[in-house]
Amino acid sequence: MWIVAQTKVRQERKAENNLKNQGFNCYLPLMITKKYCKNIWIKTQEVLFSRYIFIKFSDYRQNISKINNTFGISRLLINKDTLTPYCINDTYIDLLKTNMNTNNPTKINHLEKGDAVTVTKGSLSNLTGIFLEKCGKLRSVLLLKLLNQKCSVIVDNSANNGIYVNTGDKNQTVFIMIFDGGSVDVFYERFEVQQFSCSTSSYDLHIGSNYFSSQKIILDIESETLTIKGQVTTDNLKPWPVTIFEPGCMGWYAYVPTMECFHGILSMDHSLDGEIEFNGSHYNFAGGRGYIEKDWGRNFPKNWIWAQSNHFSNNDLSITASLATIPWKNTTFAGFIVGLYYKGNLYRFTTYRNTVTKEIHYDSNKFYWQLKQKDLMLDLTIEKGQKAGLLYAPDKIDMVPRVHEYLDGNIYLKLYNNKETILEDQTSSAAIEIIGDVSKLINLTGKL
Repeated sequence: MWIVAQTKVRQERKAENNLKNQGFNCYLPLMITKKYCKNIWIKTQEVLFSRYIFIKFSDYRQNISKINNTFGISRLLINKDTLTPYCINDTYIDLLKTNMNTNNPTKINHLEKGDAVTVTKGSLSNLTGIFLEKCGKLRSVLLLKLLNQKCSVIVDNSANNGIYVNTGDKNQTVFIMIFDGGSVDVFYERFEVQQFSCSTSSYDLHIGSNYFSSQKIILDIESETLTIKGQVTTDNLKPWPVTIFEPGCMGWYAYVPTMECFHGILSMDHSLDGEIEFNGSHYNFAGGRGYIEKDWGRNFPKNWIWAQSNHFSNNDLSITASLATIPWKNTTFAGFIVGLYYKGNLYRFTTYRNTVTKEIHYDSNKFYWQLKQKDLMLDLTIEKGQKAGLLYAPDKIDMVPRVHEYLDGNIYLKLYNNKETILEDQTSSAAIEIIGDVSKLINLTGKL
């Protein structure tokens, strides 16, 4: 296993050398970049994670004092919940090492506003977009298509990014999808790309006269098959914690520049208020409860299991669980995120926290999963419901109907340790998705 140490300011390399001189196996991620200085490009190495270094151990407890007294080291990074160092498995360090490569700068010439471009190098490679404007000598502002949504970003025309001019992209799609849990009808409403706008710093977007944020949803759609109007507000959101080392539910893995798909949880649970008029029926959301998550990137898993519910006998209980084959260049690996929010505490079972899968299997419509995180155990049974709606999801060409989601699924969970049962509950009002080759997914997970 690998643990994380924090270095003193601008002393990452000194810490690395002093650790190695003491016989420690350590890794300081460096990225090769090129800087434009005095009219020439100069190749240089920069620390990827400022003030952090990884150290491999079989038993860190024997060396805590030795590490903390190493010149250049500030402290070990400690999990405040468990009072133990953060641990990272070899898989993620290997992926990080693989990601460190060299890219050459590419000049951008003769581009006009509105020209279609494709990023060919760097962490945004293969994304298509629209050239908006030059930003200084070495940067450009592009409007990129991210998971069929628009987002304005600044692209460095130097070491990490280059662009290729093409003939345009005909598959840009902006949409709103409405899932009627009663009839299991799915309404997929397309909009013009020009009707989409969003913030680059927060979850805040407009699609036509519709508005979405973590605080409010405003719907105003009238088509041949769908009429929906109204507003729903949120209060007392419970987001997944965000720290420097764990910037959300993906943990430090979210920092990997070439990650192809990302997942975020904006709120594990919150209260709702407001009213919606839907195809002639009136719905009052006062006293309701909600959950918000998001996905983005330039690729999407082919196989996954996902479940979520906050409708248990315990009113202060909410769970989200996802297990997927994560695309990585020309291969895949298994990753999972399980969050259990109960009485103000978030219990996290994730790959980047070295959670161990003790047992896992899938039989017919029922999935069983036993997880161990330190001294905590979680037994989780996820079962499909009776009625499913067919949702749209991205593939390489467009958004296509390929995901069967149940809103009447069943979840049974038990949280316990060596001494006692902390929580045991079940629900028949869960959102469930079990998609793709489940046997492949289970086999990969069992090898973690």
